[in-house]
Amino acid sequence: MERATSFEMEVVAGKTPVQYHIAKSSPASEYLLVCFAELDNADKPFDYLGEASNTDIHHRLFLMPPAKENNKITLAQYEKVTNELVESVAKKLKVNRKNIIITGYGESGTVAIYFAMRFHYNHTIAGDPKSLKNHYVFHQNVVKASLKGNQRVDHQFAQLHIEDFNRPQIYFYSGSSSKNYEDETKYLLDVLKDKQVLSTVCRRRNLGVAGFPDFLKSELCERTNQLTCEEIIAWQNDSKILAECVLPDYLMKDPSIEFAYYFYKIGEQEALHKTKYQKSPQYRYIAEDGGSYFVKVFIKRNKETITKNSGKIRITVAVDF
Repeated sequence: MERATSFEMEVVAGKTPVQYHIAKSSPASEYLLVCFAELDNADKPFDYLGEASNTDIHHRLFLMPPAKENNKITLAQYEKVTNELVESVAKKLKVNRKNIIITGYGESGTVAIYFAMRFHYNHTIAGDPKSLKNHYVFHQNVVKASLKGNQRVDHQFAQLHIEDFNRPQIYFYSGSSSKNYEDETKYLLDVLKDKQVLSTVCRRRNLGVAGFPDFLKSELCERTNQLTCEEIIAWQNDSKILAECVLPDYLMKDPSIEFAYYFYKIGEQEALHKTKYQKSPQYRYIAEDGGSYFVKVFIKRNKETITKNSGKIRITVAVDF
């Protein structure tokens, strides 16, 4: 999971230099994913998004923490510049502000939540927020409390004021150990609940960053109303193969979704049975011969189409003597 990533960086010019990288999607997406970078022990950005998250279907803006030589930058200065950059990039990519999604993991998760709450972005997907003490280290502001990591992470959010007219929603992943959860995470959750910005909490104890990509993918799909399928289940009932397409909850009542079922016997190129598109997420097929089969389902919503296969299923057909 902790693969170091390599980007060709650009830099925001001025008194508060911020390194960034823009990755445009093709075809152009209506959404922009703002990713605050998390660094490994060698100060290189590592991939907390993961291949499973399938984020490349959306525009992405990667934001680096302040360089160590720029140790006079405050958190307020950093986030002011990054907000101006985010809005500028969104305008160039023709992305509506309501379609900007903020994400981060670890220290960058803390920065992502703070950033979204301060500037009222609608959606933030964050994992295992931590105190800012290794990579996102900011100069102490003489007016505000120190942000150098000598305080519990929830203290950094307590003074933020949230307007009712534009209340951000935070989707929170916790893969930390029980000790870290008790020492820090639960206090941050209490603050976010009190401010009425906590939408989802996913607890995967001791799984760490390994569980974040799947959580991110699931939340991204729902926030962007993406056509997706959780699983194709196939099983035997007598000589019948029963297939069911399991959709996520947010798609269950969508009347525009249709399904077409293709039944294959393993080892044969052509499908033994095909259906036209239909509304039912379930279908059954009577197998004439025993053997190993799988089901391929085409899922259509208006002009969108995706496919997903079931696992292999072994069919036994009784023979009369």
